Amino acid sequence: MLKAERLHGADRRADRWVPAFQKEWTTTLEESRKTFSLAGLYEVVQVWQARVAQCVAEP
Repeated sequence: MLKAERLHGADRRADRWVPAFQKEWTTTLEESRKTFSLAGLYEVVQVWQARVAQCVAEP
């Protein structure tokens, strides 16, 4: 797959992924405010970094 085609595919995923990330982040942020723990936020970032890295690595 050419780089431009990958970027186009990423654009299509962004329409779904950005709202999903925002929802998960917002939910976890509210929980963190209640518990005074950043562990959940750290986990959200790790999971989303792995998802993005996997998409970039796919041929």
